[in-house]
Amino acid sequence: MWLPLDGWNGRFQGTGGGGWTAGSSAFQAQPVADGYSSASTDSGHSNIDPDPANWALSAPGKVNSALLEDFASVSLSDMTLIGQAVTKSYYGKKAKYSYWTGCSTGGRQGMMLAQRYPNLYDGILAKAPAVFWDTLLVGMYWPQQVMKNINYYPPQCELSAFTQAAIDACDAIDGLEDRIISSEHTCGFNPHSVVGKSYKCGNETRTFTAAGATVASATWTGPTDPQGKKQWYGLNRDSDLSALAGTVTLANGTIIGAPFVVPVQWIQYFVEKDANFPVEQVTNQQYFNILERSRKEYLNIMDTSDVDLSPFKASGGKLVSRASSMSPR
Repeated sequence: MWLPLDGWNGRFQGTGGGGWTAGSSAFQAQPVADGYSSASTDSGHSNIDPDPANWALSAPGKVNSALLEDFASVSLSDMTLIGQAVTKSYYGKKAKYSYWTGCSTGGRQGMMLAQRYPNLYDGILAKAPAVFWDTLLVGMYWPQQVMKNINYYPPQCELSAFTQAAIDACDAIDGLEDRIISSEHTCGFNPHSVVGKSYKCGNETRTFTAAGATVASATWTGPTDPQGKKQWYGLNRDSDLSALAGTVTLANGTIIGAPFVVPVQWIQYFVEKDANFPVEQVTNQQYFNILERSRKEYLNIMDTSDVDLSPFKASGGKLVSRASSMSPR
């Protein structure tokens, strides 16, 4: 809890976190500088080392449900009520308005507050919210699964070149060349159309590969099951593919996958409940089984996709949300 010694603006601001971090004093500095009293929460686990290895499992094969529910929702209410009470006690009057701000995990927290605790905040800014957490996180691993399937890990310069080729093809569709594909649904660029053509990789000239095109296409399309049914969304074509299709080149020239760690940890600790589960070895059948189990087990705990915000509206609340390139289109 941070309180301005002077210049309090009469308002309270709750702040969110990112990844496995539920909140951090690093996100409170600006609100306090702007005159807000501000609170954040660690949701019952360390924010210094937020790796879920320290709290996810209460015993081998058993998720620590109390701490997961704290992370998902409960600590948000506790932190807000305590923060508002401390504010009133310190300044001698309650805050005139209460606001929430957060991005990614913090955005998910904002959505959770609007849906489950609609009377706590007057305004919520939920940036790039991880709304469909139980599906989103498994879906984010899909490009790594595809690279494993075809045994090809493209250099990052090839992936960047595919992105640039897509931008070159579709940037101007909306009438403005700004390196942003605003009309994503009308962009028909197929990465296989440039296979065999050259691109720059530093000082080298290389050739687009069919395998690289497969990786780019899978990252844009998202998980598609063996029956051809799309199970989740991919990235926009103008997004940085390294976010999900990350690779690293070793000293000996071998290229390996470098997945975003949060989806890997979600699968290991919360779906498989095994810190040593080899995510990089799963078959496609196992992958889609993991996706389905994650949905069934955690929809009611982590998901924040309830479209009925009428209780929040009825309380006078206002919500602003900004989507990310990994949000459903």
